[in-house]
Amino acid sequence: MEVEGKWWSDVAESKAEVAARVSELLWQLQFAPEQRIILVGHSHFFRELFKALSSRKFFGRDASLAKRLGKKKLPNGGVAAVELNFSERDRVYAMFGEEKAAKLPAATGVLDWAELMLGTSLGGKGGDDELSEDDDAE
Repeated sequence: MEVEGKWWSDVAESKAEVAARVSELLWQLQFAPEQRIILVGHSHFFRELFKALSSRKFFGRDASLAKRLGKKKLPNGGVAAVELNFSERDRVYAMFGEEKAAKLPAATGVLDWAELMLGTSLGGKGGDDELSEDDDAE
């Protein structure tokens, strides 16, 4: 099956573009009428989601998994169940306004729980599977 037109870019997204996509996805998830939603996408985007959205509560529950989800990629067909909690985000936005709140960890840390499902394991060392020190510094 062919696509009608090229919808993708040959140029990698900037950090600001990825952050904007993450923000847009959060708003869509928060205000969707459904309570359970399945997301399908690229492992690198999910890694950025985990890195950006993991809450202090999640780190307190399972710091090892929280760190690995933000550093390693899910394999093709990998499944992770997550629970998002927007109550703290809403409180911070109400207190500080959108522009300032968007920069605060409490406004982005909405991922309170995650679990790898159906035999999923995170990528091993090397290659694209793990962020290098250079990737982390960008």
